[in-house]
Amino acid sequence: MRLIVFLPLLALVHTAASQQSVALDVGPINYRVNELEPEEPEQATPITLQCDFSSVGWTIQEGNLEEITWWKEDWDIGEHGYEWEDRGRHEVLNYNAQRNLISYGTFNNYEGRVNIQVTDMGQNRLTISRANIRDNGTWVCEVELFSGGRHRAEATIYLEVRAKPTRPTIRAFYLPETREVMMMCNSTDGNPGPTLSWWNNTLDNPRGREQLFVDALFRNYTSITGYEDAGATIRFRIDEERNLNDRYSCEAMHPLLFERRLYTNITLARPGIPEIRVSPYMENNIPVGKDVVLECRASGQPEPVYVWRRIGQMLPNGQETFVGEHLTIYDVQTSDEGRYECTAQNAFEERSSATSIIVRAPEGETNEVELQVDDRVDALLRAKIIGGVIGAVLALVVVIVLVVIAFHLLKRRGTTPNVYKEPAQSQPITAEVTNLEIEMEAPETTPKEKEAAEYAALKDSEA
Repeated sequence: MRLIVFLPLLALVHTAASQQSVALDVGPINYRVNELEPEEPEQATPITLQCDFSSVGWTIQEGNLEEITWWKEDWDIGEHGYEWEDRGRHEVLNYNAQRNLISYGTFNNYEGRVNIQVTDMGQNRLTISRANIRDNGTWVCEVELFSGGRHRAEATIYLEVRAKPTRPTIRAFYLPETREVMMMCNSTDGNPGPTLSWWNNTLDNPRGREQLFVDALFRNYTSITGYEDAGATIRFRIDEERNLNDRYSCEAMHPLLFERRLYTNITLARPGIPEIRVSPYMENNIPVGKDVVLECRASGQPEPVYVWRRIGQMLPNGQETFVGEHLTIYDVQTSDEGRYECTAQNAFEERSSATSIIVRAPEGETNEVELQVDDRVDALLRAKIIGGVIGAVLALVVVIVLVVIAFHLLKRRGTTPNVYKEPAQSQPITAEVTNLEIEMEAPETTPKEKEAAEYAALKDSEA
């Protein structure tokens, strides 16, 4: 940052209404400081504020000095950053000469950044190291001496720290609806703010170097840091063939730059091949339930417009396309797998590239993609399974019924049926029963009896 400090004006001095008084000699010691502030803050050129004192109508003796106090009137940026607000007077430093003690206030962290050089005979100078824009404003020095009575004097010094602005930055945007280019230029951290201008520096421009005013918007505003920033925006319709490789510049002018200018160039160009990044996980290792961001970047001026598509399917949000540099998929599921395409488009061309993402199912769970290729196939598979189960149950019931019937048939075939038949000859039932009983009750014959019976039977047959 480049700073210049102006310490103009003599102080407005208030003295005691008596023959003996104190006069303050206020003025800058360093008129121009911090014009080129080094990168190392401790090497920055300090600012010294002078507030020397002298006596009127009497002679200052050693030991007359009581104390010296330095104040800063706090003017800060307003709520909206456009106006300044008076926030009162704050003590920066107090020097007690009788006790040789220095104490610092808490305002703006000046302890360690301010130092005082004082002598009893009238020297009073405050040095501020590493000056910045918040040191701007009104400083007050107050001196008190005692010689037969107290003598006080107060003076004000207005400090202005001027800062050179930053080099302009440019952003160019393509507006597809109107086929226009909008270019924005900003330069910040100046005091006062810079003056910006747009120029067409195309080499083959028939009008040569040309300042642009068409649809231009210029504005200066005070930032929240206290510096003055500047912006300049232009927009114009673009021709795909005629404006390709055109060269433009934004230039900043400032009092501290004298005749020099700070400038930045931009050249219109076709977009490059988009580069897609998937974060915070790898494309083929995205856990289920996490959020994943697909980022698309491509070179080109004006900056391309990015359009996302999912090849062959709708995007997870239910839309066909999404416009933006970042596509976020929340609570990713295996159904979000697929191939995603990003198209980078500006006024001159469209270029696309694609990437695939694979979702990793949690451990112990089957990947649904492997089981459900299509909803219709999955429904048919469930119908077949249910039909097979029903058929198997019916077949089992039929088999059980057949087994029961066969068991009863076999059981009936293995027993004598209880059917009554009339005898062939009409014989008394009692005789049969008697003979049966006799046969059953006849004793077993001996061998001799058996032999005699056989011989008798033989004789009967011969006769």
